[in-house]
Amino acid sequence: MVLDVLWKRTDGPNWMGGDGWNVLNAEKCMFQGITCNNAGKVINITLANMNLRGTIPEELGYLSQLQHLNLSNNEL
Repeated sequence: MVLDVLWKRTDGPNWMGGDGWNVLNAEKCMFQGITCNNAGKVINITLANMNLRGTIPEELGYLSQLQHLNLSNNEL
């Protein structure tokens, strides 16, 4: 759900890339730019240079295992 919020609040339909995002029943660990640990928890989000626009959602704070976040070179 947190990744869906990220996609919606950063103009996901207009991202450059974003394979797997907003695909019905897609596994979040297969989304472009997402890395998960063996337990299936998101540990890395790298979405640099993908034309994200908007506001970084505070819900990212719910990703308790997140170790690395790179949203550089976007319009956030």
